[in-house]
Amino acid sequence: MSLKAHRYLFEKVVTKAKEFHSGQFKSNPESSGNYDNDRNKDAFGRALKGYIEEETGVDNPFNHRTLINILNAGIAPNARSSTVDVLAKFIGFTDFEEFSGTYKNTGVKSYFRIGVLVFFVVSGLITAFFTFRIRSENQAIKELIINANKAQFYAYRALPDVRIQNMKEYYTENSSALKVIEDILKRSSILKRTVSFPKDNPSYYTIHEIRILERKGDRAVAVSDEHWYLRWFSFEKNNYIKKYDVTNSQVYILIKENEVWKIDANDYTGTATNIQH
Repeated sequence: MSLKAHRYLFEKVVTKAKEFHSGQFKSNPESSGNYDNDRNKDAFGRALKGYIEEETGVDNPFNHRTLINILNAGIAPNARSSTVDVLAKFIGFTDFEEFSGTYKNTGVKSYFRIGVLVFFVVSGLITAFFTFRIRSENQAIKELIINANKAQFYAYRALPDVRIQNMKEYYTENSSALKVIEDILKRSSILKRTVSFPKDNPSYYTIHEIRILERKGDRAVAVSDEHWYLRWFSFEKNNYIKKYDVTNSQVYILIKENEVWKIDANDYTGTATNIQH
């Protein structure tokens, strides 16, 4: 039964991984848009690993290469319990034991899940009027931070060309956060450095969690736990010159302009270090 349960779990994980690929990762410049091609890439493995961490709330559950191996070869019968627990949690279960119980008792579980579903639907209808606006506003803020980070990383990858225009839709007109990013881009362009060269440049970022601390009227405060690994390559020196490898909590001040949330300020700590050769 363990082998069958692992195979069934693998099918569910792959289905959700494909949904993630088509919904969020397709716009990545390294993506071909084809899941079967991209599932072998480190960039996809890191992105999916970050998504699994967001969905499960488990920090760094396994290496991204381990995840790529699972996507290609399946879940081994002797896989560590911590690994299958995270994968089961990723598809909506508490752990692998709960998933296995559901797999063994599909009929009973189906009736139970239908009952639970009916309960939550009825409860949701009762409370929807009071909670829908709060949820939608909080989700809009989280999506804003996710999209702004994605645009920031792509701008770094476009260097030494300075491409700031696509980022402006996520920030207020006089945003101090955007000014900091713009200064980094311009300085990096002058120094002829980038994070997209050579081809195997390992730079990436991950957002582990986003929390809304406060929202009053048209102003909000959010905190995100992020990890940025930027390995800066200098075209002038033909070598890596700096490394930014920081995990921190970042505070975002957001303002609502014309019914759209925008980032006004972003406070965090972290510095790049020189790479010694």
